[in-house]
Amino acid sequence: MTPELSAHGWLKRHAPRHWHLQRIETSTASGVPDLIVATPVGEVWIELKAGTRPEIRPFQRAWMTVRTMAGGRCVILWAGPKESLHLWLVDPNKPFPEIDTPPDATAKKDNPAKIFTAIHDYIQSRS
Repeated sequence: MTPELSAHGWLKRHAPRHWHLQRIETSTASGVPDLIVATPVGEVWIELKAGTRPEIRPFQRAWMTVRTMAGGRCVILWAGPKESLHLWLVDPNKPFPEIDTPPDATAKKDNPAKIFTAIHDYIQSRS
């Protein structure tokens, strides 16, 4: 199992019950994030990263930039070392987030409420 699939399984088990997660598997388009998530306040695309040194590929950066400029919502969620979670919000009015920059939210896997709250607030702010 890849680290991203492991992160997906964790997210599916811990996400709020009223969230609907759909894994995206595509071989026809480069850069499409790993998940689309529907929540009561709107949808968000999630690019999952895992491991010690994640990388955002150019096609992923381009896809998320175009999507957010068109009104979509995208986030990067990294399941990092020591059971940590790091979240970056993609905002078309700000520089694209880099893994080296401070995340918008952090949490431990055993207490992810800050991550889910940050995603919820981000969706609402872009509605």
